[in-house]
Amino acid sequence: MLGTVRNVFAAGASAFALALALPSGWAYSGTPASERPELSEVFARDGFSVSASRIVFHETRGTAHVVVENRSEKARLLSAALFTLEPDPVRAGERTPDFVAAPGLTVLNANRSTPVRIVRVAKDLPRDRESAYVLQLRLVPEKDPERGGENGRVKTVFTTFLKVFYRPAALEAPEALERAAEKLRWRATGDAIELLNPTPYWLTVADLRADGRSLVTDDTRRPVLAPTGGRAVLPARLTAPPDRLTLSILTDRGTPSEPIELGAKAP
Repeated sequence: MLGTVRNVFAAGASAFALALALPSGWAYSGTPASERPELSEVFARDGFSVSASRIVFHETRGTAHVVVENRSEKARLLSAALFTLEPDPVRAGERTPDFVAAPGLTVLNANRSTPVRIVRVAKDLPRDRESAYVLQLRLVPEKDPERGGENGRVKTVFTTFLKVFYRPAALEAPEALERAAEKLRWRATGDAIELLNPTPYWLTVADLRADGRSLVTDDTRRPVLAPTGGRAVLPARLTAPPDRLTLSILTDRGTPSEPIELGAKAP
């Protein structure tokens, strides 16, 4: 029987697709693969933190990592694994053979931190566009799950997902994402705005404003556009096509870029 499910940030069903079956007396706590502002703080309220909300693996550097910190007074088992990223809807897909996380399983002691490295395994990855993955991090109490919770208390497995972007050498350039965002095309379709990404980069919409009104609210998952033809549709409820459309994307640091005005409309 599955343990009680407790979802800190009201994650959708996609978040649970990766959750392993937990014994009775255990709970699940996590965020979906969609990127929200508080992703890097997913463990904070329970004494855990992650050093980044996204990871860019540069081919020219050959390595990438994230640091997980345990500020609580109890040790936890930390597991890490990588999956493909499915953009529509945004979710984690199948376990990927392209990269591995190291260590895959380790003990994270109280008041300690540890790096989790992303190691490339695949030799032949696309060179003309980015590839995207999801890093799953899980913190599990060291106690044997078959013995249940201590004194009848629920044991919680904390889980979060971070996007990982592999950037080939041919696409390395300062502020590459910001420049790519300027090439996005758009069109008004009834009561929605459709975005089209002709660039070789994965782009995440931080904010989109039609005539000054934001179309990305706190309850809206940030749209993710796949490279070379990826699309996203945002409900707009417009009475007429907007005269002005401004866009902000998430940068490599996971912070919103400066707003830019989108020009070219899609045919």
